[in-house]
Amino acid sequence: MILDKYHLRWPVENGIKDLVQNYFLDHPPGTSPEKVEVHYYCVMIARLLIDYFLAVACEPKWKTTEGWGSVLSTIRTSVFANQNCELSLHESGNLLITYQNGDPNGLLKNLAAMFEKREATNLNHVSWWGGRGVKIEIEDRFSFANGPEIG
Repeated sequence: MILDKYHLRWPVENGIKDLVQNYFLDHPPGTSPEKVEVHYYCVMIARLLIDYFLAVACEPKWKTTEGWGSVLSTIRTSVFANQNCELSLHESGNLLITYQNGDPNGLLKNLAAMFEKREATNLNHVSWWGGRGVKIEIEDRFSFANGPEIG
C-alpha cells in the first residue's frame, strides 16, 4: 500500500522545489506579516498564470508522461534559451518580441497565434504595462540556405 501511494509524493516535492527555485517562496521581501502575505499572494497568482498559460498554449512537450505540467524554468528555457530576441514597441503599442533564429519546432508560431487570438478577443492587454499586450514575430535572420523568413 505504501509503494502504491509513494508516487503521489513526487508532484508535491517537485511543486515545492518549483516554488522555491522559480518563485522564491522561501525569500519573502521583508519580515512584516503584510509583506510576507503579499509575497505569497503574488506567488499564487504567478503560479495560476503559468497553469493558465500551459492550458492555453497546449504544447505537448510541456506535459510529462504522467500528465504533470511543466514548471516555469522548463517553459522559460524552451521559449527563450538559445534564441536571439529583440524587444521593441510595435506600431499598435504592444510589446513586440522578434525571434531572430526562426522556429524549427513550431513552438513560437503556436505562441504567436495564441497572442493573436487573445488580441482579437481584446484579452491581450496588461494593465501594469500601460494596457500593452504582447506580439510575436519570427524571423530567420541567420539562415544562409533559405534567406530571411518572416512569420
